[in-house]
Amino acid sequence: RNPSPTTTTTITIPTIRTSSRATTTTTTTTSSRSSRSSSSSGSPPPTAEPPRLSTSDEVTRCRILDRLPALEGHGRSVFAAILDISERKAAAEALNKANREQTAIFESARTGIVLFKHRTIVHANPAFLKLFGYGADELIGQSSRILHIDDAHYQAIGTEAYPVIERGETYQGDLELRRQDGSTFLCHVIGSAVDPDDPDEGVVWLMEDVSYERQATETIKRARREAEEATRMKSEFLANMSHEIRTPMNAIIGMTHLALQTDLDRQQRNYLEKVERAGQNLLGIINDILDFSKIEAGKLAMESIDFRLEDVMDNLANLITLRTEEKGLELLFDVKADLPTALVGDPLRLGQVLINLGNNAAKFTEKGEVVIGVEVVSQDDDAVELHFWVKDTGIGMSKKQSARLFEAFNQADASTTRRYGGTGLGLAISKNLVEMMGGQLWVESELGRGSIFHFRARFGVQKNPYPYRMFYADELRGVRVLVVDDNASAREILAGMTRSFGLDTDVVGTGAEALDKIGAAVEAGQPYSLLLLDWKMPGMDGVETVRRVEALYPFSIPAIVMVTAYGRDGVMTRIEKSGVEVKNVLNKPTSPSTLLEAIGRALDKGIMADTHVTRRIDSCEAAVARLRGARVLLVEDNDMNQELAVELLTRAGLLVEVANNGQEALDILARDRDFDGVLMDCQMPVMDGYSATREIRGNPQLRHLPVLAMTANAMASDQQKVLEAGMNDHIAKPLDVGVMFSTMARWIQPSAALSAASPALPASPVAPSAPGLPALPGVDSVAGLALAQNDPQLYRKMLALFLAGQADFASRFAQAGEGGDAAGQERCAHTLKSTAGTIGAHALQEAAARLELACRHGAPGEARQAILGEVLAQLQPVIDGLGGLGADAPAPEPVGLPDAALLRAVIDQLDALLLDSDGAAVKLWDEHTAHFRALCPAQAKAVSAALADFDFDLARDALRGCREALASAAA
Repeated sequence: RNPSPTTTTTITIPTIRTSSRATTTTTTTTSSRSSRSSSSSGSPPPTAEPPRLSTSDEVTRCRILDRLPALEGHGRSVFAAILDISERKAAAEALNKANREQTAIFESARTGIVLFKHRTIVHANPAFLKLFGYGADELIGQSSRILHIDDAHYQAIGTEAYPVIERGETYQGDLELRRQDGSTFLCHVIGSAVDPDDPDEGVVWLMEDVSYERQATETIKRARREAEEATRMKSEFLANMSHEIRTPMNAIIGMTHLALQTDLDRQQRNYLEKVERAGQNLLGIINDILDFSKIEAGKLAMESIDFRLEDVMDNLANLITLRTEEKGLELLFDVKADLPTALVGDPLRLGQVLINLGNNAAKFTEKGEVVIGVEVVSQDDDAVELHFWVKDTGIGMSKKQSARLFEAFNQADASTTRRYGGTGLGLAISKNLVEMMGGQLWVESELGRGSIFHFRARFGVQKNPYPYRMFYADELRGVRVLVVDDNASAREILAGMTRSFGLDTDVVGTGAEALDKIGAAVEAGQPYSLLLLDWKMPGMDGVETVRRVEALYPFSIPAIVMVTAYGRDGVMTRIEKSGVEVKNVLNKPTSPSTLLEAIGRALDKGIMADTHVTRRIDSCEAAVARLRGARVLLVEDNDMNQELAVELLTRAGLLVEVANNGQEALDILARDRDFDGVLMDCQMPVMDGYSATREIRGNPQLRHLPVLAMTANAMASDQQKVLEAGMNDHIAKPLDVGVMFSTMARWIQPSAALSAASPALPASPVAPSAPGLPALPGVDSVAGLALAQNDPQLYRKMLALFLAGQADFASRFAQAGEGGDAAGQERCAHTLKSTAGTIGAHALQEAAARLELACRHGAPGEARQAILGEVLAQLQPVIDGLGGLGADAPAPEPVGLPDAALLRAVIDQLDALLLDSDGAAVKLWDEHTAHFRALCPAQAKAVSAALADFDFDLARDALRGCREALASAAA
C-alpha cells in the first residue's frame, strides 16, 4: 500500500511451465488518483478491465482472472495468473499429428493389419477387411478362429506362433486361411507383440495374399523343369543320332584304313584315300551338331597340346580340294615362310574353323579362286597372335546379310539356302571357337564381288620344337627359279614363298613366256635351276611346255616341279604318256613347308627332319609293339564292328576273344580270368557295357582288369558316364587306329607267361577267290562288295551271316511285341537296318530305319504294322535270293593234312565257345573248316550248316561227330 496519490499494487503469481519448473511473474495493478477523485465526487468508479493479451501471448499463456473485493477503498481489484503452456501445447499437437499420420497409414496400407488381444480381433484396417471379405461390424470382436480352416488348424497355429511372439521375437510364415465366402488362399503372416512384457497389450499381425506369387513361382519352376527336360531330351537325341551315324561310319573308315594297308595301284589308293577323307568330312558334320549343343550348354572345352600348323593346313587342303576340284576353282595358300608353326593350342578346333570357312568359300564361288592366308600380328617368347583370312571370288553379300551371318541356323537369305543348302551352324560355331581361342571373327563382303573372312587367334609357342625341314644357307645359294602360272594370285604366292627361302625368283604367266625366259637365261649363262610350272594353262599347258623345254634346251633342262589344282593322278598319267621328265607333282594349295620339301626333292638337297605325322606313326608303332601278345576280351554286339576290331587287333598281334553282350562277357570272365584287358561297347542288348563294368569292378578277382569303352557315343556326358561306371578310358568310334592302340597301350600290358603258353594253330590255306555273284533281289551287290574290300569270299560270308541272323526277323519282332518290350522291337529294327546297309540292301535299310523310328517314338499300332508290312515286303525277296546262294560257293580245297592233335585242341575251343553261344566260334570254325572237311567231310558239313543257322546246340552235337571221326582216324 502506498498513501501517495498513485498507488501500485504488486501481486506475485507462480507461473507453471511444461518443464515443471516454477518461475515468478510480477503483475502490477494501478489505481489512478483521478479515479479516486472521481469516486469521491460521487461518480461511480470505473470497472477495472483485465489486462488484454496479444495474439502471440494467447498462444503462449493461459489467463486465469478472478474478481476480488475492494481493498481499502481502492475500488475493484483483479487477481490474474498466467501459465506458459507453449511446450505442452506443441507436444500435444505433435502427438495428434503422429496419431493422424499413423491412422492414415493404417487405413491406407495395402497390407492387411489387425490387432489381436487374446486372439480376439480388436482393430483391423480396410485392407485386412477386404482380404477376408468382411465388414468391420462383422469382424471386430470376433475370435481369430473365424479366419482358420478348422479347429485343428487354429490350435496348431496358436501352439506354433504364440510361444515365439511371447519371447519377444517375430513370427512369420505362410498359412492357408479362409475368407468369408469359404474360399481359402495362401497368406504370408508376420506377428509381433505390442509389448512383449505385457501380453494384454495384444499382437499386431501383418497379412498378405501370396497365392499369385506362389503360383508364379511354381510356374517358373515348372517351366524350368520342362526346359531342363527338353535340354536333356535334346542331348539324348544328339547322342543317339551320333551313335547311329558313327556306327556305320566306323565300318566305312575302319575298312578303308585296312584296305589302305594292302597292296594297291595308284588309282585304287587314290579312290580309297578320297573315301576316307569323305568319311572324315561326314564325321565333321556330326561333330558340328554336337559342338553346337556343347556350346549352348557351356560344356565345350579347348585343348592345349603341341601341334604343327603345317599339319593343320595340309589336312585343310586335303578336305577342301575335293570341292574346289569339282568346281574348277584355284585353291591357294598364302602362308608367310617366317611364320612360327610349332604352336601350342587346339589344332582340331583351329582346323574346324578353317574347314568351315574354306568350305563356305568354295560352296559360294562358281569360278575364280579361294585363297587362305595367315600372318603374324604379334609375338613374344611365349605366345603368338595369328591373323587368318579366307578370300573368295564368289557371290558376296550385302551389309544386311553380313550382319546376320553369324547367327545359328541362318544363311544369307532363303534363296541361298535353297540353292546352296547347309545347316547354318558352321559360322556360329566358328565364331564361338575363335572367341575361345582369344580372338574374333569378322567378314568383309560386297554383293557380287566375293567375301573375305578374317579371324585372329592366340596360341602358345613351343619351347623346343621338332624341326620340320631344314636347309643350310649355302645349299640354296645361287638357285634360280622360274614360276609359271596363268593365275596372278598363284604366281604372287609361289614367288613370295620361294623368295622367302632365299631363291632368286622370276615369274611369267604363260608357257610361251616361260620358253622365252628360259632361252634368255641360257644365253646369258645363268640358267634356271628350278621350274615351278602350272599344269593347266591356256594355249600351252605345263606338260607341253616341259616337252618343248627338253627339245629346245637339252643341256640346260631345269629341275621341274609340276603344280596343279586338279587331280594328281590325272597329271601323272598325262606326264607318263608324254614321256617328259618331271621331278615332282605338287598339289595346290601348297604350304611353305610342302613347297620347300618338294624343292628339296627336286634339287636333291636338304634333310628331312622329324615331323608330327612321323612321330604319330612312330608312336602308333611303339604302342602296337607294347601290346603284341596281349589277350583281350572284345565285348561288341554288332557283327561288322566285331569283324573290324578283331581284324585290327589280330593284325597287331593281339589274341582276341569275342562276347556279344555284357552278360556273355561276365560268363567268360567267370571261367577264364586270364585276360589283359577288356574292350567294352556301351550300348548292347541283354546287359549294356555300363552294367557289365560295374559287375566287374564289384568282383575282387577282376577289379584290377583294365576296361576300355569302345563306343560311338561322343558326348562329354557319355564320356563322364563311362568313367563313373568304372571304365579306365574311352575309345571313340569311328576308330582312329593310332588313338585306339595308344589308348590301349596306356592301360593294357601283355602277360608274358600267357603269350608263351598260347599254342600257335596252323592257319587254313587261303581259299580260291569266289566266282562272280549272281543277281540278288533287293541287294546292291556292287556296293556290298565294296564294303567287303572287294573280297567276294568275305562278302559271301557277310551275306550268309545276314541270312542266318535275319531270316526269322518277323517272328522275333512279334515276340518282342507280345512281351511289351518296345525297346526290344526297336533293337530288332535297328539291327536289321544296320546289317541291311552292310550287304547293300538299301531299300530294306530305309524301311527298317522307318520302323526303328516308329518304335522309338511309340507310333500307334496300326501305323507300326503298316511300316512293318513294308519291311517284310522288302525283306522277303532278299532272304529268298540269299537262300540259293550257298550252293554257288565252292568249298576251298586244303593243301595237305593237319595235325590231328591240333585239330582236337581247336574242337575243345569251339566246344567252349558254342557252350556260351559265343559268336567267335563262327570265325574260329571258318579258319579251320578246310582241315575238318579233309578229315571228316560229312560231320564238317553238319557243323557248317548249324553255324549258318546260328544253332549252337546243334553245332555242338555235330562237333562231337568230328571228334569221334578224328579218334577213329587216329585208331
